[in-house]
Parts: sequence; structure tokens; C-alpha cells
Amino acid sequence: MPKKNEIGAAICRYENGKLVYGPFSEGTHTRVDVKIACPKGSRFHGIFHTHPGGVAYPSDVDVASGKRVGAKVLCINSDTERRCFNVDRL
Repeated sequence: MPKKNEIGAAICRYENGKLVYGPFSEGTHTRVDVKIACPKGSRFHGIFHTHPGGVAYPSDVDVASGKRVGAKVLCINSDTERRCFNVDRL
């Protein structure tokens, strides 16, 4: 069975608190480059991406990338769970 590729998107927030995703990107089975783009009227808040076959915990690269782009949260999906983390606490 072929390995699944990671997917990811920017998490964006409207002033009323509603969260939406920016455009989704697909990478390889070990990485995805998330485009930091949000719908008009919303602001970048964080990054969502998958870890197919892995764990719902950000890697050191995920944390460094999140900090570099100013993400407040990182949300990671494994095959069985989704976990979100405050970037400042990682």
C-alpha cells in the first residue's frame, strides 16, 4: 500500500473568532510546504497539517517553521487523532 502524503493549510481567524482554512497544499509522505494565505477579512493564526502514519505531535521542524512564520497554534492530525498546540509553549 502506498504511503499517504501530508496535507496542510493555514488556519485563519476572523474578528468574530470564526476559524477557517486557507488553501490546502499536498506534499510528500514526510513534509508539506503550507502556503500562508487567508481569505479576505481574516488573519493568519496558525498551521494545520497531517502526519499520516505518524503521531499527532509537532516535530522540531514543525515548531521552528511555525515560529518563523508567526503561527500562534500548530494543529497536527495523525491517522487517529488531532491535537493543537500553543507555539509559545513548545
